[in-house]
Amino acid sequence: MSTRPTTLDAEQTMGRIQTDLCVLQRQLHQLHVTAPLEGPLAGQFRASRRRWFEVEYQAKSAMMLSRQALAMLNMFTSTSREDPGCTVPSSVRSESSSA
Repeated sequence: MSTRPTTLDAEQTMGRIQTDLCVLQRQLHQLHVTAPLEGPLAGQFRASRRRWFEVEYQAKSAMMLSRQALAMLNMFTSTSREDPGCTVPSSVRSESSSA
């Protein structure tokens, strides 16, 4: 029986992805330092590095969007815990009760 993922699960997954990205960045830097500057391998390396930077940019964009989605989800779940089933903002309820 599977359980529904929580925001904590998502945050942990994002942390693992961030760690993996950092490891890959270090590996790319090491490859860059040791790469040949001339010859056919140099051209292939530059093309691979370009592709990596494109993938890295997309991954970082996805991480940013995931963080925004998590923040929105956390905000939603915290407000729904305060007042389950009610869609009237608390500021409106307090104004109507004081009238």
